[in-house]
Amino acid sequence: MQPAGPERLPVSHLCDGFPIPVGARDFYRLFEAAFWSKIDREKEAIRRQFLLYQQKRQEKFGNQEYFAEPDIKEGLGGLRDIHFMAWRPSSISSQSISRCETLLRLFSFRPRQLHESESFLLKVRNQLHLMAGGRREDRLLLPYQPKVAKSLGFTNGAYNTGPEKFMRDLHGHLNESGTEAKNFT
Repeated sequence: MQPAGPERLPVSHLCDGFPIPVGARDFYRLFEAAFWSKIDREKEAIRRQFLLYQQKRQEKFGNQEYFAEPDIKEGLGGLRDIHFMAWRPSSISSQSISRCETLLRLFSFRPRQLHESESFLLKVRNQLHLMAGGRREDRLLLPYQPKVAKSLGFTNGAYNTGPEKFMRDLHGHLNESGTEAKNFT
């Protein structure tokens, strides 16, 4: 009998015959418990690190240069802030959930608007990646702005060009998520 290697693990077929290694669920549960236990123990240190990181981002991205050519991922109000807000409640202990929900209401946290901002920013970022030939490009440089605006359906109007409308909407979304991020931390 040959020893069981990764290719010889016994499998259980779930969900339309999709094979899952036997024991993987138990391993996952152990991993998940250990992961969240570590997060719970270190949540204050993680929060402090994030706040320090956010302060450095404010210093770097808070100038005029990044207003004209915003960084969609790392810039203020960008995807990094939205993802932190999504992660933060899961790092709070279960006893604090109701307190967290109360605080969210007090700060008038608006998940629907935040979701719309995230969706818009992801569309912009995906367009940037496509226009950059598939490479990672998160900064909306001036030459990309008319192309991204057109690809997202922004057209010239009587008083504003498509790129102007696009940038107005983009800054509205960045301001929305940036404000929420400041209130959230």
